[in-house]
Amino acid sequence: MTTQMLSQAQAIELAGGPFSFAQIELIKNASFPVGWTWRNENRKLCFDGGTGFVVQTGTRLLGITAKHVVEGYEAARASIDAVNCQFGNLQVDLSQRVIGRSLGRDIASFELTARDLAEIGDEAPKVALDVWPSHNVVKGDRILFGGFPGESREQLAELDFSFGFVGGINPTQSADARDPYFRCVIDPAFSVGIAGTDGMIPPNFPFNGMSGGPALRVFGGPVSPSFQLAGVIHEGSASFACIDFHRLDTLQPDGTFTA
Repeated sequence: MTTQMLSQAQAIELAGGPFSFAQIELIKNASFPVGWTWRNENRKLCFDGGTGFVVQTGTRLLGITAKHVVEGYEAARASIDAVNCQFGNLQVDLSQRVIGRSLGRDIASFELTARDLAEIGDEAPKVALDVWPSHNVVKGDRILFGGFPGESREQLAELDFSFGFVGGINPTQSADARDPYFRCVIDPAFSVGIAGTDGMIPPNFPFNGMSGGPALRVFGGPVSPSFQLAGVIHEGSASFACIDFHRLDTLQPDGTFTA
């Protein structure tokens, strides 16, 4: 299938004004925070985690996150007596839910049910991304991405947090089909998605907590764009103002991976 790549003028139009926030809302509505808490030696409550999102493959409903998010939880549980893992407000054992882990990419899949989604709370996903299967990304493609950074997290009460969602629409600067990853540099002309601001992702913004968030390829016109599943946020660099993504092309409809 041939798809239309956005021109720079169209991309700037898409990344500004009402269209941009509508697209950020799309991926926000398919995403949720994945986190775990514990108390340190001073009994202070600590939090770590990332982002997950929901995909409907036509075979089953899947939760997706970065593999290092799962491994971070498992490392904490192995070294700390009491670790509480949550999807939003839903307490879970993430390890017990894992379906598959990619060998060559920083991606893991896990079980989710409609009942789970209803119990996550205020940050519960409202939709599942049904833009299956994953498609290839080339240099210059516009990528819609988002997640729940620690910078936007606020503790309201014991084990009760609010999570701010941050997203953007940025062009790929590095995308070789032979590599398992692609990269976007955060250009202010294409950056959107922080509630309560002018829509710009500020310089040196810490992306911690966004790992595991979704990445969609955007094509078509700015008024009525189309989307294809592209990858998962691996990590971001505040100093270099870039985000690296791992391709989802090895994910199978049942949640297993071919590589």
